[in-house]
Amino acid sequence: MQEMSSERSIEIPEAIRQVYRLWRPTSLYRARRLEQALETPARIYDKYEGVSPVGSHKANTSVAQVYYNKAEGVQRIATEIGAGQWGSALAMAGAFFGVDIEIFMVKISYQQKPYRRSMMQSFGARVQASPTDLTEAGRSILAQRRTPRTWAVWALPSARLSRSLRRVGAASSIPWAACSIMCCCTRPWWERRRCARWSWSTTIPMSSLAASEAAATWPGWFSFHS
Repeated sequence: MQEMSSERSIEIPEAIRQVYRLWRPTSLYRARRLEQALETPARIYDKYEGVSPVGSHKANTSVAQVYYNKAEGVQRIATEIGAGQWGSALAMAGAFFGVDIEIFMVKISYQQKPYRRSMMQSFGARVQASPTDLTEAGRSILAQRRTPRTWAVWALPSARLSRSLRRVGAASSIPWAACSIMCCCTRPWWERRRCARWSWSTTIPMSSLAASEAAATWPGWFSFHS
């Protein structure tokens, strides 16, 4: 919100503050030895954000995103994840504000990280291994598989993105929340092409980019976090 506003400061709603108080304020340290190593007159500070209930800084934005979506009447949010930090943060926020969370997790990560998956499920999120044959998008990705090496490079991220986007397209009331792709923002689907040109093509395989552009005709909203 700060990036999209010209206001010097924006009041944080009390409902968000109440959740933040579970782990904030976080510790702030001065990195004196780093200053010495760099021989710099500047003062360098380090702020540790890994003390949230889900173990990462991503809860700082997931709580706010879910809160504002709930205020707009949103009842369900879909997302795609790799390791699971963003999924855990979004699942926790969904539990706090009563919003259903649907998560598409890369299948190998889904299999290798049962505890991360259990954490998301304990918050009430629905977690699915991607790709699967449950949707047209998943079946399409499976059909495109060529070699194990190629599959590892592009098919897995493509599958989870495509399935997440497909779910959003199926119901206009489901926004799409994503992490580590671009800065926090919320935009309607009809602006997807503009976003895709300057960010998506540098971080996501072409098949995923095509899926995102196709989604430009779908109704609904999505939100990003980096």
